Amino acid sequence: MSVWRAAGSFDPGRASFTSWLYRITRNRAVDLNRRRQVRPFSAGEESLRNVSGGPEPEGGVDGWDVARALSRIPDEHREVLTLAYFEGLSQREISRRTGVPLGTVKSRTTSALKRLHRSLVNAAAEESRHD
Repeated sequence: MSVWRAAGSFDPGRASFTSWLYRITRNRAVDLNRRRQVRPFSAGEESLRNVSGGPEPEGGVDGWDVARALSRIPDEHREVLTLAYFEGLSQREISRRTGVPLGTVKSRTTSALKRLHRSLVNAAAEESRHD
C-alpha cells in the first residue's frame, strides 16, 4: 500500500525504480520499528519476535543494505565474499573450489571488501541526500 500511495512521487530523474522502491520499503520498516518501540506488543505480534526483521526490522534492513551493495560489485568480487562469509570457506578453500590461484583470491577479497564498503558508504550518502 505504501508503494501505491507514493506512486506519484516516483521521479526517474532522481533515482531508478528499484532504488525508489527500496527506499519506500526501508522507510516503512523503520517506521514500524519506531511504532513498536512506543507501544507494547500485542499477543498476535509475539510470533514476530522470531522473524528476521520482525520486532527489530533494522536488522533485516541492514541485510537488505548489504545485499544491495553486493549486487553492485563485480561478479568475481561478489563470489569470493559470498563463499567466505555466507558459506564459511577459507581463502584456500575458495581457491580450490573456484580453480583461481590463492594469491588472486586474496587480492580479490581485499578489493571486494573495499568495493563493498564504498558501495555501502555511497548508498548511505545517497539516502541522506534524499532525506
